[in-house]
Amino acid sequence: MRDPLINFNWDTLCSEYDKHCHGFDPDSPHLGELKKALASDRDLYSVLIERIGEEFRKSTEISYCSYRAMVYWKLYSQPIALTNTVDPLATNPQKTQVESNLKRVRDVLPVKVKRDSVFICRLIESVGDLQLPAMTWEKAYPVRSTLLHFLYPNDIPVFDIMVLQAVGVEDKKANHDLSYFKRYLEHAWYLEQKHRKALSAFPGLSTIRVLDMALWVNRGKQVSFKKKHQAERSSTSSDS
Repeated sequence: MRDPLINFNWDTLCSEYDKHCHGFDPDSPHLGELKKALASDRDLYSVLIERIGEEFRKSTEISYCSYRAMVYWKLYSQPIALTNTVDPLATNPQKTQVESNLKRVRDVLPVKVKRDSVFICRLIESVGDLQLPAMTWEKAYPVRSTLLHFLYPNDIPVFDIMVLQAVGVEDKKANHDLSYFKRYLEHAWYLEQKHRKALSAFPGLSTIRVLDMALWVNRGKQVSFKKKHQAERSSTSSDS
């Protein structure tokens, strides 16, 4: 895995991040119970990181309202997932089951974690035991990592295909592979240490979260560069 953040323009991170947030709806019914004015993806993240952290540390469960909004935050850019996974959370039978399962979060997951990739891989598999919507599929590591990130924002990044592309992974199914999750965890911690000064310049956000945003903005650029390079080589070969 490579470092795509050399010479990254940190001054434009937030504006560039916002440009990539296609599909976010501040008036989504999935956010109504939060009773907050939300203008952007970043607004929702700020509300949820505080709310879920507070519930996890001081309560016996994550609230249904917080969970529903978190799943929306992760999946709103994917219309099919929004329809098949997020929208059913609005039904009363689904709510009852989710609330029951959320009461087990503190039984399954520790209050604190250590930066041990093997340990955290065990945690992401344990999340499946909670039987929560969007997380029951055995390879649902992107959504499971989202829950873990909101519970442990200083240590666990969100794992998805976009950040994997940014660090040079070309396997389109890598986000469903636990071995890639382990490697990405270790690489993310390495990048965090390497770029800590730049990552620390964003008040209210953990350095892990800023790293996640920067990689997400960078998504696909390494792949695009490779395709462009291959095309140039192909053109050169044809000319000769």
